[in-house]
Amino acid sequence: ASVATSYGILLAISAADSSRCPLWMAQSTLPNAGSGVFSHQPTQNRSVVLQLPARLAELSQLSSYVFGMQSDGEAMSQVMLGVGSLVNHGASNQQVNCDLQLDYQGFGILRARREITPGEELFISYGSSEWFTDRGLVSQPVQTPVDRQAGGHCLSHLQPDPSSLALLAASQIVAEEHLRTPAFLIASDVAHESMLPYALVVEEVMILPLWPGRLAKEDKQHPANVRLEVLADGLPVHLANVKAHDVCDSTGTRIDVVMTALRDISKGERLIAADCAEGCLFPSGWATNLTERRQQAAEAGDVRAQFQLAQRWRQGVPSADMANSTEALTWYLQAAKQNHTQAMLQLGALLHDGDSLHPGNASSAFDWYLAAAQRGSATGQFLVGLAYSNGDGVAKNISKASKWLSLAASQGSSNFAKASKAMYNLAIFYREGLGVARDVEKAFYWCRKAAEQGDHDKAMYNLATAYSRGDGTYVDFEEAANWYQRAADMGHTMAQYNLGYSYLVGQGRQTNATLAAQWFRRAAEGNSSNGQFMMGLLHSQGRGVAADPEMAVQWYRRAAEQDQGQAQYKLAAALEAGHGVPSDQAEADYWYAKAAVHGYRRSHLSSLWHFVRGIFSTFSRTSRGKEL
Repeated sequence: ASVATSYGILLAISAADSSRCPLWMAQSTLPNAGSGVFSHQPTQNRSVVLQLPARLAELSQLSSYVFGMQSDGEAMSQVMLGVGSLVNHGASNQQVNCDLQLDYQGFGILRARREITPGEELFISYGSSEWFTDRGLVSQPVQTPVDRQAGGHCLSHLQPDPSSLALLAASQIVAEEHLRTPAFLIASDVAHESMLPYALVVEEVMILPLWPGRLAKEDKQHPANVRLEVLADGLPVHLANVKAHDVCDSTGTRIDVVMTALRDISKGERLIAADCAEGCLFPSGWATNLTERRQQAAEAGDVRAQFQLAQRWRQGVPSADMANSTEALTWYLQAAKQNHTQAMLQLGALLHDGDSLHPGNASSAFDWYLAAAQRGSATGQFLVGLAYSNGDGVAKNISKASKWLSLAASQGSSNFAKASKAMYNLAIFYREGLGVARDVEKAFYWCRKAAEQGDHDKAMYNLATAYSRGDGTYVDFEEAANWYQRAADMGHTMAQYNLGYSYLVGQGRQTNATLAAQWFRRAAEGNSSNGQFMMGLLHSQGRGVAADPEMAVQWYRRAAEQDQGQAQYKLAAALEAGHGVPSDQAEADYWYAKAAVHGYRRSHLSSLWHFVRGIFSTFSRTSRGKEL
């Protein structure tokens, strides 16, 4: 089959060939997720990583494909050229089968967590970064594909040269073979210089294909071996009936670049594009006067243009000092009145926070959050739930808060980025009986759902505590230790302390004093007074660390200054005996008195394990935090 175009004949893209294509893209198994990446084998696919200001990414098609980060205090976004940006978010930790990591050269690496079943879709965890837009859709069960290669296209034919980043053929490409690569159409006024080496610049736009390297241009010494064509929703641009500013401003139109081999290309050969005269990628003049055309469309009532115009005024284009909240409010309001859900949410956020020109108005913000929530937006439902729980812009009503948080949580992480927070808050409501009948089993259910999202350390910690105490579930110390581990790896100091205890006493873990000391130290360095006390205790006994009375006193002192009763008593005893510190009875008496306030007197401290078990039981009972 073929499609006639004004630029020649474009052959239909054939299905991926599994013998030559370990990675390909086809319709995702997730409802409403568009395309997904599938594999026949575990992979370590390298991607070039570009970095640009987050405000620019938000104003382009990249908004749904970037990862958030901070650099010198500025919000930045990273986009991975190649497969990395195409892999979908896994709805739970069980579904996630790959990780994205940076190697020592700064390349993005897609690594399989386990053996990948042939034909399996790849999933990563997007974590807490809100780089996908709220879709306002209810999650549905994952569908099992019959043949996901049918109609798909290969992602494995191209690779970057490690030194020059030149785009190379990863396997032999035969003449007239077509390589189809997703791409972004980006308006030049929000493009970033980091894109230039990888983009095709035409008129007022950049075309940024997700090739993993730099495509060379032909010259006298290096003739072309490929030609290019741009597709919009599968058709040549002039047949797709789309406007350039519309395509640049949203993710609603799918852009692809098709690379056709002009001859047989050997594995490892550099790819060189034919010189593209004006009008060869899309009609001449199609990508000009974008600013004027966007303004005209917005004034004529085009809701997408109104929303994007508001976004641009809020962020400031081309420079941040051109931001204008008055214009942003005006155009957000116009779009919101036409039931544009994202405009409702952005309008609510701008009204809530206010600025130097417009005082905050939480009540008006709530009204727009509610309008978005009633249209099915999970983010809107979450924000309405928070507003009711905090009395922010509306009378406090815990019962209504629980209703809206339940609706948001039920939509799951495939529909909005704050899913874990909604789930966790709902768990707290059920645990405490806030606005709902107290139900520890439902509290456990929602806590586990939140923890499984992979980005909420408090949920992981509380889930571990539930397993260790049997709250809403059976007692399972090994599972508790597993979740303490995950929370501890994210820096949760209380989880680090409890994981240290698990190793110290062999509860859910094999007894290992060395690992116990390592986790106690991490908790202590995170300013946990209990972790500091335990480091003092271990150094005084030489368990898992070298016996060091002076170091023990240092840790006792740090904990004692945080009003940790056991540490105050041990510090007093060391001062009285001159053990690890010069004898000082006056200071010893001072710390004995402080310890007595907590009930720690000499007659009460009969053994070392009285200390250890006393800490753990008290700590487990009192340290479960809330996030409301």
